[in-house]
Amino acid sequence: MKINKLLKKVFSSAKNELYTKLFSILSLVASEKDYLENLSNHSDAIHWHLNKVKIGDFEQYLKEYFEYFLKKLRKQISWDKITIAFDETFIPFYGKISNIWINGYNNKIKGAKGTYKFMVCSIILKKKRFILNIMPMHNLQDTNKTVSEMLCLIKNKFNVETVLFDRGFCNKKLCREMELRGTKYLILSPKRKNIKSFMEAKESEVIIETDINELKTKNKYTWRFVFAYDLFGYDWAFATNLQMSPENLVKLYKCRWGIETNFRIMDFADIKSKSKNIVTRCFFFLISVVLFNSWLELDKEITFETYLDLLALANQSLEEILKKFEDARDILDMKLTKCEQKILSSFVNFALLYGKFPCHIS
Repeated sequence: MKINKLLKKVFSSAKNELYTKLFSILSLVASEKDYLENLSNHSDAIHWHLNKVKIGDFEQYLKEYFEYFLKKLRKQISWDKITIAFDETFIPFYGKISNIWINGYNNKIKGAKGTYKFMVCSIILKKKRFILNIMPMHNLQDTNKTVSEMLCLIKNKFNVETVLFDRGFCNKKLCREMELRGTKYLILSPKRKNIKSFMEAKESEVIIETDINELKTKNKYTWRFVFAYDLFGYDWAFATNLQMSPENLVKLYKCRWGIETNFRIMDFADIKSKSKNIVTRCFFFLISVVLFNSWLELDKEITFETYLDLLALANQSLEEILKKFEDARDILDMKLTKCEQKILSSFVNFALLYGKFPCHIS
């Protein structure tokens, strides 16, 4: 599903005036990093349509959109095997926590009372980190199950060689799930008490025999940890089924560091909202992801912030641009030059004659 088809499904009953201006409105708000309510008189209508959509339906729309994106990206990549990374990102919420989609973690953001959590999967592709899938996470959601579902979608289009995770994902059930799926994984391990004792003893690798409790039964599981010391000024502990030297494991894990930078870059396209509706929050985050991926696809030497400004400008009509120009001159008490008056007059005359503004000047 292309993004315009997703928009049609969400805004199927919207008036043509709103639908035709929708992406222009969203790109403008994203470039300004502002609240939709502050920049558009269509904000009430947009929220009304989003409030009508059930989260289950929207999650299906997300799946269909990313299936399309994965198919398109697959045509651009000649690699037989890819490395991907999972991470969680948090969008701040400043009101009263009142539903299962808002968790109490404020991500150390000043004034935030909680956050909306999203699972994000990215591809490790040279210097680019395309986002392959996103999924909203409520407080009762099984992280391992969500990872498995997202991984299954990506494996339908790509041969996933390795999956990278940060320390928040280090649990034996996820490791076993990866192994049952025949997937290689590398997870940074928290330095819990037992891990610290192994590292103090300068162990290079340990195998931990453990139990996984499921359905009132205990299943045996062998958990493998590998350690690396004094590399890049740090001592490392990994849970992994990769057969690599500790040095190469560290180098591989470092590939995912750019994802944190991605989230900071994507903040430039943050469409702010006071809504508690998870579909609204998810939709605005999706727009940020679409804009970010489209910037990477453009592959030009411009910053993401500049790209957003150019996109917002390109999605405005000449009539809107000229109106803003005239308003700015009027507010600043700056008179139009004779040349400017002549140009504006030619546009006005064209509009009066043909009922619209020209798309270019001949």
